Amino acid sequence: MKHISSVILLLALSVGSVFAQMKSANLDSNSWYSIIAVHSGKALEIAGGVDGKANGLSLQQNVPTGAGNQLFQFTQAQSGYFRITVKHSGKVLEIRDGSLMDHARVQQNEANGKDNQLFTLVQETGGNYRIISRSTGYGFDLLGGVGATSNGVPVIVHPATGAANQAFKIVETKEKLPAPASAMNGESIIRIDAGSSATFKDADGNVWLADTGFTDGETVDRGTDLKIQNTPNPGLYMTEHYSMTAFSYAVPNGKYMVNLHFAETYDEITGPGQRVFSFTVQGKEFKDFDVWAKAGGGLRAYVEKVPVTVTNGKVQITFTENVQSPEINAIEIIPQP
Repeated sequence: MKHISSVILLLALSVGSVFAQMKSANLDSNSWYSIIAVHSGKALEIAGGVDGKANGLSLQQNVPTGAGNQLFQFTQAQSGYFRITVKHSGKVLEIRDGSLMDHARVQQNEANGKDNQLFTLVQETGGNYRIISRSTGYGFDLLGGVGATSNGVPVIVHPATGAANQAFKIVETKEKLPAPASAMNGESIIRIDAGSSATFKDADGNVWLADTGFTDGETVDRGTDLKIQNTPNPGLYMTEHYSMTAFSYAVPNGKYMVNLHFAETYDEITGPGQRVFSFTVQGKEFKDFDVWAKAGGGLRAYVEKVPVTVTNGKVQITFTENVQSPEINAIEIIPQP
């Protein structure tokens, strides 16, 4: 088994080096997309229709209907890799059971930030895409080959063959995710729920975008059992993005208040000094930042408010690890007069 795993890893690295030379996707994370199998003209969907919201339901092909179980959001989770969220369930696509084997099936599940839930999209001549698993280097494939055109044929992963049953059209629909709440001067408040695979509505009805804008790192969803104090929105702190090196979001030039939301939710951090990192916001430096110390303990929300002036068309944050990896739970960018 150890030898097989090594061979698979070498294959994935080899495939990844080839893909790095090809054109990758540039998709709008605020749009919903259909994924159409080129060989059959049918849409990928989660089995069970719009009521199919359970973990473990398979990805398959069917006649295009435009229903929520056939619509997907592509959110860049790491450089070159996307998390693919299903509209009707809010869950993400993954390789079943984290398998590294050929012919493993694709299914939906709760987001956990693992590599089997990350995919890169490689654009081919003609505008079609191959959808490649980060964990294996294998691509989406309709079981049965180019002759598999029936409804209900499952999606598996398989080494590249160049056949049409491994090629997909990614079609943007007219449906958009909710826009950020309006603010002064016609500009928008940007709210991002770091680590989340879906939008989040807070206690005031504001909609927070799913995780976007980060460079590198991983995401994690701690579930709904945590008791987060010092906030009316504990759900905002259940997810986090960690080990990132940077964040960037395009905005008009002007003055902003950047609110950085933190809570220490990792159960192996039990006191101050165990997670310390530094970051800069538009050049303003925060050295040796300790979430536990700032919040007054674990499972407590803390918001660092940073006034900034943007002159280059984007809010930029850099992160540097000191002790343990940097983490963040949410970011707000609020226009100021």
